[in-house]
Amino acid sequence: MWDGGINGDPEHHVSIISRNMADVASWAQGSDRRNQDPEGSEVNEFAVWEQCWNRLDGVFRQSAEVFREANPALWFQTGWRSTAKFPFDAWLELKRVEDPARIEDIVVFVSFSWEAGRYRGEVDIATGEGAVLADGPAAELAVDPAEWPLQMERYGAEVLLLLEDHRLMLRDALC
Repeated sequence: MWDGGINGDPEHHVSIISRNMADVASWAQGSDRRNQDPEGSEVNEFAVWEQCWNRLDGVFRQSAEVFREANPALWFQTGWRSTAKFPFDAWLELKRVEDPARIEDIVVFVSFSWEAGRYRGEVDIATGEGAVLADGPAAELAVDPAEWPLQMERYGAEVLLLLEDHRLMLRDALC
């Protein structure tokens, strides 16, 4: 399941909502998934995760385009999903060439889980087989969901730095 564009083409956008309506609907309506903002109105966390995704997706696409400059045949897709335990998983899949039979060469995976009353995030760079090549910085989100998009933008900058720090390794794997 993914939500993104094929090769960065928004015309191929597939909505997570249409792909997994039952899970999303129950998640978005669950009382444990809504918080009160400071003015007392309800905040739908799923809608906030969508805002976070919009910010992180830009980081993923920017990174993919850098590698596409060195390898015009590069294929990529971005996506995200939400479950009760992992309310925000996002990824960037990269292949040297577009070949449906080929496993991804590189996957950048950002995951936020609910632990001890807080959302904790991690990022790693791995092969398509799951071998972790690099672990990135961890993050914790504030209690107030209204702060998450800005925090995700900052975390996206850290993800971008992780990719930059491993640029040579990634270039060797993708070009």
